[in-house]
Amino acid sequence: MPQNQLDCVPHETQRAILRQLQSISLSLHLFKHQTELNLTEDAERTFQSIRNALSILDEHGLLQSCENECVVDERTILLVEDDANERALLASYLRLQGYNIACAGDGDMALRYLSEHDAPRFILLDMNMPQRDGVSTLTEIRKDERFCDITVFAISGSTAEENGLADDSGQIDQWFMKPLCVDNLVSALKLAV
Repeated sequence: MPQNQLDCVPHETQRAILRQLQSISLSLHLFKHQTELNLTEDAERTFQSIRNALSILDEHGLLQSCENECVVDERTILLVEDDANERALLASYLRLQGYNIACAGDGDMALRYLSEHDAPRFILLDMNMPQRDGVSTLTEIRKDERFCDITVFAISGSTAEENGLADDSGQIDQWFMKPLCVDNLVSALKLAV
């Protein structure tokens, strides 16, 4: 994970990642010396601990291709979703459709991403998130002239009215209710390009 991406990760998560990486690094050195000394059983146990540490990182999606790495073009999407499983599944599906996906786990991470990167073509914004919700995030995005051309699609289990937004407010380009029909979303993305 490049440093600029690590900066967007909460400090507590950064520390957990670094602890796992330190454990893996020490285990790899130990494994190398154990194999050089033909300590097969010890090397197998060490190898298993390496696999366990890697699986912990993998469970949290930390070994997947970098989520925030993207080529900025008409097919770049910033996906803002607090549910890690939904975020990973939707990002994977959209990548298969040929989109470049950057991900953020909450509104603050999305705003940080936007301040550090070129503007994406689309933002898919979950409206119900802890820390900074979708409405607050949207308000900040729409205040910035650099982002006036970004197409923003809301994804929510509640309506625009329930989120305090009128359908004709102009802040949201299209509203998608959960459970999300990804085919409808992809069709809307294609029409908006």
